[in-house]
Amino acid sequence: MTEDDPRVDSGVGVPSLRVGEGFCYGMVVVHNPSRRPVTLTGVRVHGGAGLSVGPAHVLGPERAQTQATADRCPLDAPALLGFVVPPAGADREDDSGVQVLLPVRIDRPGKSRIVAVTVTYRLRSTSYAVEDTGDVVACTYACEAQPGGR
Repeated sequence: MTEDDPRVDSGVGVPSLRVGEGFCYGMVVVHNPSRRPVTLTGVRVHGGAGLSVGPAHVLGPERAQTQATADRCPLDAPALLGFVVPPAGADREDDSGVQVLLPVRIDRPGKSRIVAVTVTYRLRSTSYAVEDTGDVVACTYACEAQPGGR
C-alpha cells in the first residue's frame, strides 16, 4: 500500500468553524500495488487535540472524484474496517486508489492540528501500515493553516 507522495508537504485548512461543527477530511488516498487484495484494519490519527474523529469510511477506486475536504462525509460510504482494496492490476497508471474519509468535529475553541494519519491493513496474516503526513488544521477563528506550521 502506498499513499500518493509522502515527500510532498500538503495540508488542509478549515478556518472559522464553531465548536461542535465538523467537516469530512478525505485527503488520504491509499493504493494497493501488490498482486493480492488487502483488507483495511484501522486508522490512527496523530495529533488532533481539541478534535473528535469519528469512524473512518472509504470511497473505492470507482468514485467520481477525490476531494480533500467536504462539509460532511457521504452517508453511503462503506466503513473502512474490513474494506478490501483490490490490487491495482496491470494498468497501474489508472489506479485512483481508495480514499479514506474521516469525519472530524471541533470540540474546543482555538486551533487544532492533525499531523499524520496511519492506515493499517492486512495481507493474508501479516499486518502493515502506511502513514500520510499531510496537515489538517481546524480553527474557530480565521487562522493561518500552512502545511507544517504551528
